[in-house]
Amino acid sequence: MHAKQKLNNLKKFTKNANWIIIWPNKNILKEKIKVRAKKMFLNGITKETINLKNKLPKTHFLLSIMGYKETFMYINGATSKKNAIKNTITKHKKYSKKQITWFKKEKWWKKIWPFVLNK
Repeated sequence: MHAKQKLNNLKKFTKNANWIIIWPNKNILKEKIKVRAKKMFLNGITKETINLKNKLPKTHFLLSIMGYKETFMYINGATSKKNAIKNTITKHKKYSKKQITWFKKEKWWKKIWPFVLNK
């Protein structure tokens, strides 16, 4: 399929659908990212990374995905566990910022701002 045809298909697809995004509160999003990254380490990302390291070549792209890359550095002694978690949080925050920027550019999304009762 040619690029122009793909673009036309995308335009038809976005026109005929209702796209909704629940726009996050930045502070709540940052806290959820922090909790999620810590849970990754509590729930076994270290063991999972060791398994991947043993099964994949050093240059495999999976070992460079955020979370795995930082854990890989921790396993190899290049950083502490605390710094691996901190760096994972930082990478996820940067990624979420990129996603938000992308969503802002796409006009077909209908944004919903949640009413937050609990902080």
